[in-house]
Amino acid sequence: MSEPVVREGTVHDAKKLASNLREADRREIEYKSGLSPAIVLTAPFARRTPRKVFSIVRDAQVLGMFGVSMIGLHPQHGPVGTPWLVGTDELTERYARRFIREAPLWLEEISRGYGLLENYAYAGNRLHIRWLKKLGFELVERIEQFGIAGKPFYRFRRILATRPVVPLGLTKK
Repeated sequence: MSEPVVREGTVHDAKKLASNLREADRREIEYKSGLSPAIVLTAPFARRTPRKVFSIVRDAQVLGMFGVSMIGLHPQHGPVGTPWLVGTDELTERYARRFIREAPLWLEEISRGYGLLENYAYAGNRLHIRWLKKLGFELVERIEQFGIAGKPFYRFRRILATRPVVPLGLTKK
């Protein structure tokens, strides 16, 4: 059995992982969107917006996926990306220490080109909440009824860059 590696993610990886997700990740996807994990995990590959998707793979098994997709522009921070991470029980049980140690490097990789990262995490997914705090994300607010299921979620963000705001109609000379 080889060690896990991180490589560019594929639609095939997303389909394989969807059937083997941690229960907490599956619930988070369903509570937020009402869609199946397979639909949500393959969606980034169908969008035309900029994205980065990586898979954590050991032998032929997909242990997890993470990435970021561009969702818009913020007037102060520039490009806004929505980061995400899902995995299997094996990833969290066998490789947690290694993943936590390497996560800041991968966060730096997926953050390139963005001024703000922002998304929502199910309040009951304690592992994700701890991981987000460790990576320097700020829990901006708790929303008691969010998503299709009306469950409690946290909006989280990490500001990466601040740009000066120039009012419309004025140019800098």
